[in-house]
Amino acid sequence: MLFNGNLHLAPLQKPKRILDVGTGTGIWAIEMADLYPEAVVIGTDLSPVQPTWVPDNVQFEIDDAESDWTYREDSFDYIHSRYLLASIAEWKEYIQRAFRHCKPGGFFEIQELDPRFYSDDGSLTDNHIQSEWGRLMCEACDGWGKPVPEHNQYKKWFEEVGFVDVQELFFKIPINAWPKNKQLKEIGKFQLLNYYEHCEGLSIALFTRILKWQPAEVQVLMAKLRAELKDRNIHSYEYVAVVYGRKPEATDRLERSPGQPGPEAPFSARVHDSHLSDEPTSLSSEAVDPDVFRTICLETAPTKETIDLPSMKIATHIVPPPVHNCQPSEASMKHGSISPTDSKHSSKKMNLEPDINSQKYPVVSSIPLCHP
Repeated sequence: MLFNGNLHLAPLQKPKRILDVGTGTGIWAIEMADLYPEAVVIGTDLSPVQPTWVPDNVQFEIDDAESDWTYREDSFDYIHSRYLLASIAEWKEYIQRAFRHCKPGGFFEIQELDPRFYSDDGSLTDNHIQSEWGRLMCEACDGWGKPVPEHNQYKKWFEEVGFVDVQELFFKIPINAWPKNKQLKEIGKFQLLNYYEHCEGLSIALFTRILKWQPAEVQVLMAKLRAELKDRNIHSYEYVAVVYGRKPEATDRLERSPGQPGPEAPFSARVHDSHLSDEPTSLSSEAVDPDVFRTICLETAPTKETIDLPSMKIATHIVPPPVHNCQPSEASMKHGSISPTDSKHSSKKMNLEPDINSQKYPVVSSIPLCHP
């Protein structure tokens, strides 16, 4: 639901070799193999939890994303990873490794959650349990040696290792059903369910092993967190950062000068330039230009009173499905992986097709904020 069914945002053109790093359950790799039947899709993970009944062009291998990769350099048309939360010690080295293994002209794309909580209207403060939990998680991950970057840190690493045409997109995932927009409300419900069921599994090992909390102390904090996350008067959200870049080809130095923009992502959406438009969301084949985003406003759903959030730059995007977090296993912890998914940085997709034709506000999915 978050990306409206798209498995990737990078503008791929008939890729032949695809690598999914931290494939987890393998669902993304399997769906990519169906989408690109002429491509060979390889999924790697520390945990062998992938199914055996898969398309002929899919293969799964046990491998550590932080160790030297066993593949030839310049061998993949597209490399993908998502939700490697607290699994990578040196992000720039990881991105550099992906750069070496992309073919010239190939793309690398990451989709990463920032576990810190934000709000635009001041309804979330530093004294709330959500804010405290986010700070403690980041502190514990730092102590574990697997720091969690902020959502706006990845792009510079892409550019520093040599990727060109780097695109950075931010998506806001609301916590609970506070948005007025129907699809955002649905996303918020699932994010609330994710935390309600799995916040303790995400926290227990980190808090007891790194922060030296007692299990009972963690459980008390989790009870407070669950209660607060249901409060629709707190308009909190988290960021998901999507960043992708292209490995330059030899001809790039001849055809393009430094700083010259490259091709845009193949978004099929319409940019709305009306403030609080009553027009329902509709999709077209018109490409979105990040330089012409218009300002619109998102309203909260009625609680005790309706509060309009500040205006923000957003556009309607077509993007991939949601992920459902699962708690990490002890085995994953021993291998240095603490992830909000059921193996080292895996993700589980939910196929949700909400009716967006009746939406009052022109917003699709979370709240895409794109900063040039």
